[in-house]
Amino acid sequence: MKKIYNILMAAAIALGTFTSCEDVPMPFNNPLDYLKPDPEEEVIDPVGDGTKDSPFNVAGVLAYLNELGPDVESTKDIYVTGVVTSVKEAFSTQYGNAQFVISDTEDGTNQFTFYRGLYLGNKKYANENDVNIQENDVVVICGKIVNYRGSTPETVQGKAYVVSINGKGADVPEAKTGEAKGAGTQADPYNVAGVLNYLNGLGADVTSPNEVYIKGKVKEITEQFGTQYGNATFTMIDEGFDAVFTAYRVLYLGNKKYTEGDLLKENDEVIVCGKVVNFKGNTPETSQNTGYLYSLNGKTADGGGSSSEVKTVSIADFNAAPVSDTWYQLTGTVKNLKDGDQYGNFDLEDATGSVYVYGLLSEKGGDKKKFQELVAAKGIKEGSKITIIGNRGEYNDKIEVLNAYFVSIEDGGSADTGVKTVSIADFNAAAVSNDVWYKLTGTVKNLKDGDQYGNFDLEDATGSVYVYGLLSEKGGEKKKFQDLVATKGIKEGCKLTIIGNRGEYNGKIEVLNAYFVSIEGGGDTGEGGGGSSDSGATYMMESLGLENAAELGTQTFSDGLSITFAAEENENAPKYYTSGKAARVYAKNSLTIKSPSKNMTKVVLTCVANYLGNEQLYGEADSKKVTVKREDVTLAFSDFSSKTLKIVNDYTEAKSGTQLRIVSIEVTYAK
Repeated sequence: MKKIYNILMAAAIALGTFTSCEDVPMPFNNPLDYLKPDPEEEVIDPVGDGTKDSPFNVAGVLAYLNELGPDVESTKDIYVTGVVTSVKEAFSTQYGNAQFVISDTEDGTNQFTFYRGLYLGNKKYANENDVNIQENDVVVICGKIVNYRGSTPETVQGKAYVVSINGKGADVPEAKTGEAKGAGTQADPYNVAGVLNYLNGLGADVTSPNEVYIKGKVKEITEQFGTQYGNATFTMIDEGFDAVFTAYRVLYLGNKKYTEGDLLKENDEVIVCGKVVNFKGNTPETSQNTGYLYSLNGKTADGGGSSSEVKTVSIADFNAAPVSDTWYQLTGTVKNLKDGDQYGNFDLEDATGSVYVYGLLSEKGGDKKKFQELVAAKGIKEGSKITIIGNRGEYNDKIEVLNAYFVSIEDGGSADTGVKTVSIADFNAAAVSNDVWYKLTGTVKNLKDGDQYGNFDLEDATGSVYVYGLLSEKGGEKKKFQDLVATKGIKEGCKLTIIGNRGEYNGKIEVLNAYFVSIEGGGDTGEGGGGSSDSGATYMMESLGLENAAELGTQTFSDGLSITFAAEENENAPKYYTSGKAARVYAKNSLTIKSPSKNMTKVVLTCVANYLGNEQLYGEADSKKVTVKREDVTLAFSDFSSKTLKIVNDYTEAKSGTQLRIVSIEVTYAK
């Protein structure tokens, strides 16, 4: 019995011991731990776009590299920010570089390696007393990046630097840009500064409508030509300057994939051809799948030099040349152009002769039967002076320009070169001549209602002159003046700009062969605030007299109407460009039209073809949305009556999208 008692007591003591130690950790692993769920990993979304103003976080740069693919080096410098989680090699004065790992969090979520990059200011580390890198520093880095062998995302050795450490950085000198040169043609390529200037006019992420030619020196080869892909990526500079343009995955000579031939070397002189774009607003480059190497150190696809590839000749010399594949550049006046022609067949005439152009394309090798699109975009018409490039051909003994493509147009097709802008007094003092063209601006006087010819007096502060017939365009139809009145709102008291010759009849000075250029004011619009809306005026952007790429701000016309152009949420403010003679309104930009006295009932914007703004564009008057109708090259705002109309080229973001390029604004006032 005593033995049983002792056993029970021992059991009770043991039980009491176990229950009193329930808070003491187990001295061994719990065999049921495997049933517990794993702790959740922190998921961090990609942030930024890799630019200086919006660096990628580490998640963002990893996503970007995933799109590039293994061992593909970025063509542009990428900005990345993160916290230093591991220092492999601190900066030293021996090599001047460092190697460390950055992450999105201090515990190492997502990892990216800064591989042997330079110090602040894109310089070697030269002073041991300067701040060095250490764990938990928050840094911004910049440079070319690559996913090495598909498993090591990092900066490319020697092509990156630290921008800032814990918010403190050093200035990096801006790239020096030379003087913009060239016209972007085969005969006169842009230099690098020239194409950068051209892209600045287009805006961010807007691809050029046509191919352009760019000449420069090879600075850095990112991807050499090879038989695997047949293309190459490299940067170009103007000699003595460091602003760069990227030839992005361009094909080889002859616009073909590389199979054999000379490879690129640094400092090679090249000409590339292709459509261009300022990608994301910070990477000017050829648009992918459009570019090719036109010449390499003067050698073209046929083995000839680039300077002899296109011969600039007179039409007489062209006609005297044999039929061949040689390219000739011709400049002349368009004659015998048929309305609505889809092919672009016409005669081209200069002082030496005339030749038949058998089809004009918008660009070399472009689509056929698209001539009316070129007409809309460039303003080609009867009497236009244009430059084209084509081959010498012949059909049934008739000389023709074959494979012709557009190069340029002078003054929108409205005037010859050498037009003299003068006062009316100076015009009256000039000699009679049908060869000299004068541009005159003045107020319409003594205009008869219903006149079909367009006969009236034009008056400025210096005098008056009689206009003997005004045409809608150079060489246009006569007795069509009322059509011009209806479309432009010409009336007694309006301010016109015209071009014509100095003539004389029975001792009376006249403007002969005159044609319309622009209108500023709509004359007397009368009193009142409502009713029928048959009084108006047309305002030409060209008449503002602004320099190329000038910011528009607020512009006031002679009759008091003002237009205020505002950047709003976009970094780029609206600008005027002589190319297209248009005001360029970018995404999120606005323009506000204010009438000095009368209510407006309708506003029509005439735009450059294909540049009618974004679909989100809207008008607003007195805090109410205004109906907008799109048609061909016009935007019409109607169904309102107000002294103020605000037009916003709205978009999903304050960049990219479609520009609104305004050539003229026609305002209808309430009578």
